[in-house]
Amino acid sequence: MDIYIRSKDVHIKKEETIRKEHRLSLNTEGIDTHKLTFLIIEKCEAIGLPYHLKYSENAERDDTIVVYSDTKRLPQYLAILKEIAQENQDIRKRCYHPPVLTGVIDDWIGYGTEPALSTNGKFYSFNQIRARIIENGIENAIIEWLQNHKNCQVNYQGEIIYLTEFLAKVAAGQEILRLKNNLEYQKSKNQTEEELENYYGYNEKEIETPKIKEYLERAIQKEINHVLNLYISKQKENFPPIILPMKNNKELIIYQSDLIQSIDTIVPMIMKTDPNFKQLVKKKIQEESAKENIDIDKYCFNKDTKEKLLEQDRTKDSMKDFYQKLSVLAKNKEIVPSREKAINESESEYLKYLKEFYHKRLEPGRENPKKVNSSRNQYQAMSEEEIKASQEKIALHSLNTRTNEKEKKTLDRLNYTPMTEEEIKKSQDKIGYYHPRKIHKK
Repeated sequence: MDIYIRSKDVHIKKEETIRKEHRLSLNTEGIDTHKLTFLIIEKCEAIGLPYHLKYSENAERDDTIVVYSDTKRLPQYLAILKEIAQENQDIRKRCYHPPVLTGVIDDWIGYGTEPALSTNGKFYSFNQIRARIIENGIENAIIEWLQNHKNCQVNYQGEIIYLTEFLAKVAAGQEILRLKNNLEYQKSKNQTEEELENYYGYNEKEIETPKIKEYLERAIQKEINHVLNLYISKQKENFPPIILPMKNNKELIIYQSDLIQSIDTIVPMIMKTDPNFKQLVKKKIQEESAKENIDIDKYCFNKDTKEKLLEQDRTKDSMKDFYQKLSVLAKNKEIVPSREKAINESESEYLKYLKEFYHKRLEPGRENPKKVNSSRNQYQAMSEEEIKASQEKIALHSLNTRTNEKEKKTLDRLNYTPMTEEEIKKSQDKIGYYHPRKIHKK
């Protein structure tokens, strides 16, 4: 059973939901699955990085832990896993090889693009969609090969026979094996041979003889051409089962799935006898992959996701170059350099910070140089309207100037300054001289 853990659920608060664009798969030893899961969560919590992962206790799986990621946080999850491996080398050594269809990082981390909606309108996991593509590619290759070689002859045990005869022999041999397995299963229930014969309509001795195998071959041979035509036209579900009468009024039913299985078994024979078949299979897988937007050269990628990661790498390179240039400029201007990238910060976010640092600290207040209009230096006569407006401005300025001088004189008179004794005496003499009541002696 898969167990999913999201930081959004752990914190029980509104938190950004991680968009599942990528997956990192780990194939851990059973004793390490829980511990490694805890270490991943612990590292994420320490730096405030949201997480969405799943783990499985099924030891048969080759992806016991899967860490989901969006594009901008993918380098941070990779850094956490590498740090854990460095600190817990015993766990790292016990990890097995990642799933076969994933890209491999450091020999223990599997990378895969998390698939979006498939062309048939359904969601598939990373492994499901690629397994389905490979199965469809192989089937399409077999169909095309059968279209071109349905009437060919093959060497079977030193005898040259037609392909349809060969398929009938293969199907009959598989059916004999199924009958034996039925008897073995019923024997485990302590049933007698007589009871088994009554139940199935045949016994163990009969199915060991060539007679019953020839009986099955003839019955299948009559239908094999019809089966092949339905298989080639992709109408397998329309093939009715073959019903053969047996002893004690019992019937043996050969289903279409049994016959199709016999067709699938001829693939190794085709690969040995036809050197072009491998290229045909590859071509058909490429065609199916293109329908699902999968990169055939790097099968762990979807085409659009690969381009996003390449763009992120370009952003990372730009970030490093820009940081180095800013460090040199800051040193020349003798100011504190820009900070380093935080562990929980994406490349695009840090690059935005560096640009803001450059404009605010290294080039504060810089403006684009103003363009000089050469026409300002050329003489142009003023219109009558411009002359009138200029005269009004001059008159207003003159009036304001006169008003300001008058106010200044008034303020000067209002300012009090104590009189000296000499000024007081002169004032008294003037008063006495001009006073009308004063009598002057002759």
